[in-house]
Amino acid sequence: MDQLSDNAVVAIGPDYVNAERHVMLASFYPQIPQNANAKVSVKILVDCSGSMAGDSIASARRSLQSIVDNLTDGDRFCLSRFGNHVEHRSRAMWKSAPASKAAAQRWIDGLEADLGGTEMEAALSSTFELNDQLQSDVLLITDGDITDITSVILSAKKSGHRLFIVGVGNSPAESHLRRLADATKGACDFVATSEAVEPAVLRMFNRLRSPHFDTITCVWPEECTPIWTSENTSTLFEGDTCHVFALFAQKPKGVLQLLGRRLGSALPEELGTLDISSATTSDHQLSRVAANARLNASSLIGSGSTEVEKIALDYQLVTEQTNFLLIHERPESEKASDMPTLYQVKHMIPAGHSGIGQTRLRTIDPLVFDSASCKPAVYRMATSSERARLASSRDRVENGMEMYDIPAFLRKKPDDVVTAPDSVDEDDAVTESTLQGKEKLSPLGLLTLLDTTPERNWPICFDDLRHIDLSESLIEWLEFVVMPEFPWATESIVVASFIRAVASMNVCRVMPEQAKKKADTRSIFKRFFKKNEQLLPQNISPDVDMKIVGEIQLLLKGAKPQQWPVEFNDFVDD
Repeated sequence: MDQLSDNAVVAIGPDYVNAERHVMLASFYPQIPQNANAKVSVKILVDCSGSMAGDSIASARRSLQSIVDNLTDGDRFCLSRFGNHVEHRSRAMWKSAPASKAAAQRWIDGLEADLGGTEMEAALSSTFELNDQLQSDVLLITDGDITDITSVILSAKKSGHRLFIVGVGNSPAESHLRRLADATKGACDFVATSEAVEPAVLRMFNRLRSPHFDTITCVWPEECTPIWTSENTSTLFEGDTCHVFALFAQKPKGVLQLLGRRLGSALPEELGTLDISSATTSDHQLSRVAANARLNASSLIGSGSTEVEKIALDYQLVTEQTNFLLIHERPESEKASDMPTLYQVKHMIPAGHSGIGQTRLRTIDPLVFDSASCKPAVYRMATSSERARLASSRDRVENGMEMYDIPAFLRKKPDDVVTAPDSVDEDDAVTESTLQGKEKLSPLGLLTLLDTTPERNWPICFDDLRHIDLSESLIEWLEFVVMPEFPWATESIVVASFIRAVASMNVCRVMPEQAKKKADTRSIFKRFFKKNEQLLPQNISPDVDMKIVGEIQLLLKGAKPQQWPVEFNDFVDD
C-alpha cells in the first residue's frame, strides 16, 4: 500500500434523496516532511481509574515504556496519573537523560488501576497548570471511560494545549477520544490488548515532531460550488488521511486543492491536488455515508433534533433521534396464538475491562488443527474450594472450564493491613510513608542527624542520601529538577547546598510542640546558632552554592516536622 503512486483518490455517486444531485468523497494522503531534530516537551498523563484494571493497565504500561524509550536528548517530560484525583510524579519538567528515563521506568513498573473513578477534567486542568517555560503538549493514555465529554473538551480548548491520545484496551471510547483530540488540534491512536504498541507510539512521536498545520482549507473549481461540505480537519500530520465530503447540484469537474497553513506562517502550503474529472462512479450508498458525516459535524452536535431527525429519516440512518424497525409479516397459519416469552440477555463486558477476564493470544498450527476437537473455553473466578477440587489440569479439561484466581486487588492481604491512629496531631504528623511501612527520614530526623554528626561526615553525594534513607523522590527532585536548573552545579555541589539549607532551618519551627516542652534543646540551639555564625561567605565550604541554598530555603519554608514540602513529595495529590 505504501508504494501507491497517487496520494489522493476520489469517488462520486448520486444522492440518495435526489438522484440529480451528486455526492463526492475526496481522500488526501499528504507527504509532510519530518524534522527529526525537533525537540518535544510533553506532559504524560495516564489513566489509573478502576475501569483500566486488567488488560488496559497492562497495555498502558507497555505504551508508557515505549514512549519513554522514544524520548531523545533535549526532550522534556513529566509524569502524572489520575483516577478520582490526580498524582504528579513531579511538578517540574524533566530533561530526557538516562537517569531520568530510568526513574520514569521504575514509576511505570509500579502503576496500578487503583485510583477509583475517572475525573478526567480535573486531572487535565491540574496537568495544564504544571509549570513549563516552553510550549508543551499533553500525551494522554486512557480507555476514555468518561461521562461528560463536552465539559472536558471545553476545558482542554481553553488551555491551549494539544492533546495526543493513545486509547488502550479492548473497548476504548473511540468517539469521545477522537472528539477530544480533534478539538485541541492533536491526534488520536488506539492500541488493542493483543496489538504491538511500538508502531502506535512511533506514529504519535512522528506527529509530535512534525510541523503543526493549524488551518486546513479546500479550494474548489470555479465552475463547481458545493451545496454542502464536511468540516475541514483542524490539523494534519504525517501519516494522516484527510477525507472531504461535498454535495453538488450536478456532477462536479475540475481540480480540487488541499491547502494547509503552518502555525505562525502567513501563507498556506499546497498539501495535495486532485482531478475530480477522473473520479470513479459509486452508487447512492456513498451519499448515506456523507449524511452520517454531516450528522457528526460539530455544528449539529447539541443542536435541535428537528434538522438531525430530518436528515436521518431522509437517508434512513439510525441516530439518537431515530430507531431501526424490522417487521416480518407471518402467514396467518404461522402466527402465534399466545404471548411471546421474554428472554433476559446478560450484559456483556469486553474481556479485560475493569479487571474482568483477560485477552489471550492462542497460536494454532494449521497442519494439526482439528475443528471438531476445538471447544470453547469458559473462564470464571474460582473459590478456594473449587481451586482445591480442580487443582489438576485433568479435572479442568473434564469439567470443560478453566479457572483463574481472584485478582490481587480483590484479595485481602492481612500482612498489608495497617491501622492508623484514631487521631493524629498535626505536630506529631504520622506520615503516609509510615502508614505504608516505608519509614523515610523526615525534615526533623535529618536535622537531628546533622546536629549529632560531625560536619566532615555529612552526605556529599546522592548515594549518601540514599544511605541515610532519605526519600527517593526527594533525591530525584535534586537530580532531575535542581541540577538542570543550575548547569554549573555538580552532584556534590547540589547535595552540599541542600544539606546546608536543611542545617540552617529554624529549629523552633520544625520541632514538634511535645519535643519543645519535654526535650532539653539548649545544646541543639547552641549548635544551631554556632552553625549560623559559620554561614558567613568567607567560611562556606567550596562545594556550597549560596544561590542554590537560597532557592531550596524558599521551598523549605513549607516543611513540617514529619513532612517535606509538596514539591519534594513522591506524589502530589490535587
